[in-house]
Amino acid sequence: MSEKILVAVDGSQHTKKTLAKAIELAHKDQAELIIIHVSTPHF
Repeated sequence: MSEKILVAVDGSQHTKKTLAKAIELAHKDQAELIIIHVSTPHF
């Protein structure tokens, strides 16, 4: 069975730390890492 990790990023310091941990876990578990970028629309 394929493991997947989904991480939403927005460029904040918290996100950078979370992404680093997700990369570490994905590598360790040989999981697929899916990253989405979240932003606020500017009207």
